[in-house]
Amino acid sequence: MATDLTTLAPQLKIELGGTLTTVDLVNLLINGVRLYNADGPQSFDVTGTLLDRDATDLEKRAIVLWSAVAKLGERAGAESENAVVHSNVAGRTDLGGVEWALSKRRKELMDDQLRPLMERLKSLAVCGDIYAAEV
Repeated sequence: MATDLTTLAPQLKIELGGTLTTVDLVNLLINGVRLYNADGPQSFDVTGTLLDRDATDLEKRAIVLWSAVAKLGERAGAESENAVVHSNVAGRTDLGGVEWALSKRRKELMDDQLRPLMERLKSLAVCGDIYAAEV
């Protein structure tokens, strides 16, 4: 049975604060699969919204995190172009911290959740290869 990426959209919506439509979330998840494939021990083929095989819970979590990291990176890049400090009689508005906050959140996701998860997936793949060779 193949995993449908639309079933992962609610998890991604929580990670991103619930601001995107389901279509946007699914498109991000498709991109997240590509990012996962570049770093994961086993890759997926995507046809529409279906993966070519059933993803494990760890793989699903990794795809969601890769998708969130991609969106945060996109938003940080856009915010860095809009980073300004504006002063007028009403006070001072500093929009430079938005990009920093998004980058910080992205780094936290990568370092605290995604990298350990990917290492765990890779070690499980190695254990599976060893077990298969021993049998």
